[in-house]
Amino acid sequence: MGTQSPAMEGHADFVTRKQQSLCALSEQGVTFDNLYQLLGMPQWIRTALRRVLANRGSRTAGVDGKTRIDYTTGEQREALVSEIVTEMREKRYRPSPVLRIYIPKASDPSKLRPLGIPTLKDKCVQEAVRMILEPIYEPRFHPHSYGFRPFRSAHHALARIYNLAIAPYGRFTWAIEGDIRDCFGSINHSVLLEILRRTIRDRSLLHVIRLMLKAGAMENLRWHETEAGSPQGGVCSPILANIYLSELDWFVARKYEAIPVSQRRYLAKKGTVLPSAIIRYADDFVVMVRGAEEQALGLKAEIADFIRDRLRMDLSLEKTLVTPLSVGFTFLGYEIKAITGKRDGRYKVLVRPSKRSVRRYQDSVSSILERLGGDSDLRPMWQTLNYYIQGWGQYFSAGVSSSTFGRLDLWTYRKVAGLLYRKHRGRRHRGWRSIVGSHQIPWHCSSRLEHRRHKGKSLGIWMNQEHTSALMLSKLSFIPIRYLRQFGQYSPYRPADRALLLARRRPNRNPQAILASSWLPKILAH
Repeated sequence: MGTQSPAMEGHADFVTRKQQSLCALSEQGVTFDNLYQLLGMPQWIRTALRRVLANRGSRTAGVDGKTRIDYTTGEQREALVSEIVTEMREKRYRPSPVLRIYIPKASDPSKLRPLGIPTLKDKCVQEAVRMILEPIYEPRFHPHSYGFRPFRSAHHALARIYNLAIAPYGRFTWAIEGDIRDCFGSINHSVLLEILRRTIRDRSLLHVIRLMLKAGAMENLRWHETEAGSPQGGVCSPILANIYLSELDWFVARKYEAIPVSQRRYLAKKGTVLPSAIIRYADDFVVMVRGAEEQALGLKAEIADFIRDRLRMDLSLEKTLVTPLSVGFTFLGYEIKAITGKRDGRYKVLVRPSKRSVRRYQDSVSSILERLGGDSDLRPMWQTLNYYIQGWGQYFSAGVSSSTFGRLDLWTYRKVAGLLYRKHRGRRHRGWRSIVGSHQIPWHCSSRLEHRRHKGKSLGIWMNQEHTSALMLSKLSFIPIRYLRQFGQYSPYRPADRALLLARRRPNRNPQAILASSWLPKILAH
């Protein structure tokens, strides 16, 4: 989108100050009854539109067929802003139905999951609503809810589990793996609006949210009514799901975490409370328990009753397991398992890529080779492979992953070498060693910076006839391992915290990893 104009910078400053004010009031426990006016402010809508157009999702059209290509000029964007502002001020805004499509599930490509795509205009309105809700609810969310929240990641959730499992005093030894059946599709609209009314008394804003939920979906040119659920693909869906599932977070927290620290140990010794802690990332959650198996099973039954009676959802009992850490469980693509060292007898907790994640890596690499390996120009295949390897490795570099990386590097080398041999076999009676050897590139010829510090040879393709620059196959073992760190409870809507978070944010110097971010939803799904 280019550099921002002074006017846009002024709009962003206004939005930042207003969000900080909303956050400060929310921390004081106040309720809000005059928020709708923000949706009628041009500077608020302009900021929302700028964020929507900068998102990759703006390339996909809704039922009106418009994408960000239709809003490339300032006049086109200003006309859309004026249209939204006018409709909001006159209270005649009505969202269009979402376009429902189906995409393969990352965990099981043979199954499909629905995706709802709003129009770009509705995305802008949803972003404007999200900009209001997020600073209000950030201070009210459970501290160990990590999905779809600013400056938080899956790695922070894994670090919390690791710290509970490795704690020298009072280790948590049982895990309740939570799985809510069709979470986004089964959000009850009445319950959600009831939860929102506790904090937001502005009927006009709640009416807009209700219209979004009831907008319906277009599928095969037929309109379908939406009685429940928040469509996956909507800009507001993540924040609304977090508000909804926050009820579950605090239900579990009130049993132990919300009790003052000075009373926890005394009550636990008396047996009146069960030490437990919830960690949630979007609709995936784990409840860590310190106690007997019967106690963990009892807590699982209480959680299932709460989800059914209060949230009106169903807990998948066959997937919701109570597992000892000595056996291990998977969460967000990682396997968490407690072991006792054979040599030193020390208690250790390993956080490493799960077997299912490794199989998904192999399936994805094989799919890339099958799809692009037959082309005469191997450059697209090489680049796509590097994007995926970098993205997968960046995500799984937060655990004990070096041995897994080494095995997968060898597996990838063999797969690519086999493809090169099959592609060039029979030309001038060249054999395996000759064909693969012609693609062995010295490290100093690499056109990729991360290869320059690793001496030796790698598979690659020459970028010029002089053989001075080459595009080399990336390796997982080139990615440095960065072990888990627990997340400090900072909020980007507090001025001091925001400055600290921005200062600590590590700049991503690798453009390949940035492009690989589109692969992360497949990596995180399980």
